[in-house]
Amino acid sequence: MAASADLLRTLRGAAPLWRAALVNAWFWFAGITCMTLLPVLTRTTLMRGPGAVTLGLTVFSLGIGAGSFLAASRLRGRIALAPAWGGTVAVGIAALALGALAAADRFGVTLALLFVAALGGGVIAVPSFAAVQAWAPAEARARAVAGTNILSAAGMVAASLILTALLHAGIGPRALFAGLGAIALSLALAARR
Repeated sequence: MAASADLLRTLRGAAPLWRAALVNAWFWFAGITCMTLLPVLTRTTLMRGPGAVTLGLTVFSLGIGAGSFLAASRLRGRIALAPAWGGTVAVGIAALALGALAAADRFGVTLALLFVAALGGGVIAVPSFAAVQAWAPAEARARAVAGTNILSAAGMVAASLILTALLHAGIGPRALFAGLGAIALSLALAARR
């Protein structure tokens, strides 16, 4: 525990590095939220079986890959967090739309929105992790990456615990996708200030 706290202090020592680590943790928080909600949404709202979940996970994976490619091609070797803002907006809009539009008779629309949310995630992941690696001093790079991984794991655990509690409380996947969208757009708005 003390070693983990020390790794996080390494990140907090430089504001840009800390910001990049938080953005990376946001990617994992949003990603685990989508992946946790997908099977529930597929079963309860889309009224589909395991094959549809597999298809949804495939579409999600393709979206992350496409977003990663888009971010890398846009940055062209530069290191900047700016694309992560656009990725967060894409996650927000797609998640809000999933909350509003996901329905059994809109399976294709739901998959398309899931792809857009994942694409946004890929646009967040590439610049944030590249920034952590590039902005950390060479002698502390491994510690910065380890600290980022701890922070990201904490984001995934937090998302899982929150979703478990909310799903058990009877809140449906559409409402939770809408909540994710609201969080994403709030973060994007806060980042612009």
